[in-house]
Amino acid sequence: MFNIPALTWTLTAVLLAGGSYHLWQATRSHHLTDRVNNTLHALMNTLMAAMLWNLAPSTILAQIGLLAAAALWFIIQAVARPEYKLLCAGTQGRIKCAYHALTMAAAALMIATMTHPATHPATGHGTG
Repeated sequence: MFNIPALTWTLTAVLLAGGSYHLWQATRSHHLTDRVNNTLHALMNTLMAAMLWNLAPSTILAQIGLLAAAALWFIIQAVARPEYKLLCAGTQGRIKCAYHALTMAAAALMIATMTHPATHPATGHGTG
């Protein structure tokens, strides 16, 4: 993705460290909602690291769909009724879930716009 290998490796390390942290948090959580939220974050970090290396280009639509569904999951939590205490409760929790929805949507947008297919559909020739 980047022409500077040190930058690519550094970003990959940061994203995978963040993903590992969220996966660890998911295994430690006692609430299903927290497990799902942390697992989605770990998945987003992994997909972003894969995007840096243009891995799995054949699964781009699945990646975008998964991240868009994750964004929707966080939006639902942000606007849920206050009676649902397991979802984002309180003003601070709602803002946090809205922020997470934006990050998931931004990740989907980045994958959609920054990933280049290996071949051009009309000619079958490479793009680069």
